[in-house]
Amino acid sequence: MMSYGCKYIALVPPCILTSDQQSVRSNGNYWGHPFVKKFRQYNMTCVSWICPEYSFNEFQPNLCCGKHSIHFYQALDGYNEHCEQLAEKFIQNVLDMGIVGNCSIFLFGVEYSPSCANSYIFSRKGVLKQPGIFLNILKTKLEIQEIKTKQIGINRRYPKKALTQLTQFLEEKDPDKQP
Repeated sequence: MMSYGCKYIALVPPCILTSDQQSVRSNGNYWGHPFVKKFRQYNMTCVSWICPEYSFNEFQPNLCCGKHSIHFYQALDGYNEHCEQLAEKFIQNVLDMGIVGNCSIFLFGVEYSPSCANSYIFSRKGVLKQPGIFLNILKTKLEIQEIKTKQIGINRRYPKKALTQLTQFLEEKDPDKQP
């Protein structure tokens, strides 16, 4: 087992780290850059999971390139099982790193994602207050393993709120790192 001498861990979907992993790409500044900058400023260890939408059924690109509601993914045969397997493997990787209990752990979600939303998703009925399919499974499995996380949902259109939330927590814990 590897052990990391870290203070902060960021459990993140891959689309935070790179715009190539987003379902909807837009021109201009990428919404994930300020988070990556903050991760670097506080020397956070980032651990990313494999995108459940992109990796389902042998990486069918049409699944992650459209704007699909949660109902679309719930109707896909085997999608929940796929998310279960990814979550189990991801948690095992986190446990193998030897970080649990030694660091403050942040769990980031991307709001309105049918898979990785922290609190809000799109449905045929509009916006619902519930986590995405994968993140719901991941949260449950983290709780079973007694891995406590600070959960932050990022709205891609208005990421400043989530960045402020992260910054406030980090500044409380580590005031010497303030810019």
